[in-house]
Amino acid sequence: MSSRRLLPPGDGEPGVPDPKEEPGTEMHRDAPDDAAWIDRFEWRARLRTKPPLNAAYRIGIGFLGLVVVAVGAAAVPLPGPGWLIVFAGLGIWGTEFAWARDLLHFARRKVHGWNQWLAPKPWWVKALVGLVVCAFVLGAMWAMFAISGVPGLLPDSIENLLRKLPGVS
Repeated sequence: MSSRRLLPPGDGEPGVPDPKEEPGTEMHRDAPDDAAWIDRFEWRARLRTKPPLNAAYRIGIGFLGLVVVAVGAAAVPLPGPGWLIVFAGLGIWGTEFAWARDLLHFARRKVHGWNQWLAPKPWWVKALVGLVVCAFVLGAMWAMFAISGVPGLLPDSIENLLRKLPGVS
C-alpha cells in the first residue's frame, strides 16, 4: 500500500496533511490503492473486521467480476458493447482488488490518449479508422460463422446469404 491517504468527501483538501497522520504523508482524493478507499462505506469497514465474511465477500466479488468480464470478452468481437461490459467487470473487481483498479485506470488513460490523438485528425482519417473497426468486426463475425456455422435462428434469406461466404457452411 502506498503512503497516500484518501479523504472522505468534505474533509479538508487534497494535499493538506491531516494532523492525525504521520509527518511526511500527504492526503489525496485519488488514492485508489489505499484501504481507506475500500473502507469508505461504514458497512464495508465493519465487514473487513470479520475475516471469514470478508473472505466470502471478496470471493463473491471476484466471481461476479469474472462472470461479467467473461461475458464481455465473449461479446468483444461481436457488434455491441463488449468492451463496455469488460470495463464494467473490471469496475466490479476494482471495488475490492487494487490490481483491477490499476488496470482500469490504465485502460482509461489509453482510451483517453487514443481519443486525444484522433480528435484533431481530419474527417477522412476518422472514417478510415471507422472502416478498419468495421472490417475487424466483420472478420470476427466471419470467423465465428466459419467455426461454429450459421445459427438456425436467423431468417432463411440471411442464412442463405451467409452460407455463400467462403469457408462458411
